Amino acid sequence: MADQSAARKTLPSLLRHFEGTELTVELKTGRLYRGTLSSADQAMNLTLEDASLLQRLIVNQQHKGAFRRGSSSAAVPSTLSLVHIRGSTIRFIHFPDQLDLTLTIKQGIDRSWRMEHNSEPGWDETTTIHEGPFTVCPKCHGDGHIVHQASKKQKLRHKRARTNGDYTDTPAPQRLETCRECDSSGLVQSDTDPPVDTTLPEIAVVGGGLAGLALAAACRHRGMKYTVYERDLDFHQRSQGLDSDGIMSTKHVVHEPDGAIVGEWGLRKWGRSERAKKPKRQNIHIARQSLRWQLYKAAGGRTANIAWNHRLLQYKQRVDAPGWELKFQVDDQIIAHKADLIVGADGLRSQVRRSLIGEDRTPLRFLDCIVILGICPIAGISLEGQQSDLLDGETVFQTADGVTRIYIMPFTTTAYMWQLSFPMAEEQALSLSSKGPSALKKEAIRRCQSWHTPVPDILYSTPIELVSGYPVYDRALLTPELLQETASVTLVGDACHPMSPFKGQGANQALLDALALVRSIYKHCKTAGSYDSNSLERAVKEFEVEMLVRSAVKVEASAEAARFLHTEIAIQKGNVTRGAASRSILIKSNEEDTATTE
Repeated sequence: MADQSAARKTLPSLLRHFEGTELTVELKTGRLYRGTLSSADQAMNLTLEDASLLQRLIVNQQHKGAFRRGSSSAAVPSTLSLVHIRGSTIRFIHFPDQLDLTLTIKQGIDRSWRMEHNSEPGWDETTTIHEGPFTVCPKCHGDGHIVHQASKKQKLRHKRARTNGDYTDTPAPQRLETCRECDSSGLVQSDTDPPVDTTLPEIAVVGGGLAGLALAAACRHRGMKYTVYERDLDFHQRSQGLDSDGIMSTKHVVHEPDGAIVGEWGLRKWGRSERAKKPKRQNIHIARQSLRWQLYKAAGGRTANIAWNHRLLQYKQRVDAPGWELKFQVDDQIIAHKADLIVGADGLRSQVRRSLIGEDRTPLRFLDCIVILGICPIAGISLEGQQSDLLDGETVFQTADGVTRIYIMPFTTTAYMWQLSFPMAEEQALSLSSKGPSALKKEAIRRCQSWHTPVPDILYSTPIELVSGYPVYDRALLTPELLQETASVTLVGDACHPMSPFKGQGANQALLDALALVRSIYKHCKTAGSYDSNSLERAVKEFEVEMLVRSAVKVEASAEAARFLHTEIAIQKGNVTRGAASRSILIKSNEEDTATTE
């Protein structure tokens, strides 16, 4: 009885771990609702998004508690934007078959215990997560920092440098202070969303990936008029794998194929005393579609200005007024829309980029390798009676032989993601990827079937439908001059600076791009009272200069990682990241060259 009582107490608190998952809720009245779980509280009061009312269950009076399916006499609505369900009215909650509920509950309890005892890496008992609504911070005006006049010493140093000709275009120095009112976010909580400000430019965002939805959320918080145009039919068309919680890794291990450890690092490797300071930064692994779901909700969910099933055909400057006209294919129709600014957030093969810059000036650059990806449910992994400490939910590990490399990490609380990569000619890589998931999985197993546990087990246990692969590309770095040929069209995310996946920076840079662009537009166009073409041009130019400098470092580092991770450097002994191992070898090589020259 004690265990059952504990389970009854635990289940309501664990429902939040299923946010973003499609559930079917059966009420005591016999109604069935299917939708995406948006929120749940301790009383099991639920909110479903994109919900459908299914068939009504009719009670069989002769057999109490038995049910048969029948049609409701009432009209059945196809979809409902939101359905709020009281916990006291729920008879059953039906979860997807692929979810391992026992494992999810166990991991949820463990995670809750760590949070309660303040032992979660990077967790602070004062941390609070707010879902909004938000509005611009009145103290810093959305910048996240407060600008103070530079000190006399800074001014003299700047004046001396200009006199000596060291630099001429650098602006006068400023002293920045973190805004305590909004904790540098630029936003504060509000009772309602800010009204749409018609004095600000209207933005057309092409692409509903991470960058596009982050732009939508940032515009919503600032009352900026926008529309996201996405070619997908709806949000759920892309692959799922949703999990509402970010997974924090506390240990990273590097192996050779036989299982020998060549490097370890992380909080659990180095230990942490009670008096040690909490880390200021901690990597959090989150499924891409889960992050996209959170951004979708931040943008307003079903109320967000997202035009689904819109494929961009072309855009051109308007003749009758300033701004742009965009034409989209929607089913068998061509529909036109207007905007003041176009933002290309449409990925590696961006249509906006192709129209803005052309494909020949910055073509795709093949990085001489292929990536095969897979997602393996924990419940499906068969270790044939063996145990593996690597599958504890908090360890990231990689194995390499100097050519082939596999990287395995917790993907959600119920699955692991693996990334296998190896050198291959472009023609062969294109051929292999075109053969589909069965051929990709077969190649992965062929290369790693003799490697240490649990690598082969994970590969064998990965469902075919969760395997994909592609040749790895990036592009040559853009210059501000290329982007600024058309001031009111710009690019963000992979549309601007695609990079290899080996540094894990693509999504991060896309989010930073979105926030930086919206902040710049708000700063330059809002302060003027009403925007004009000059203020919009200044805003976009300032964003592009900062963005290109910031992202260039990540593009180059990602390309370098694509090279050295498929060499002996990947298994260089040392308790450091593989990037640090590469740098130490380079420094040592340079020192040897210098000594030889002398």
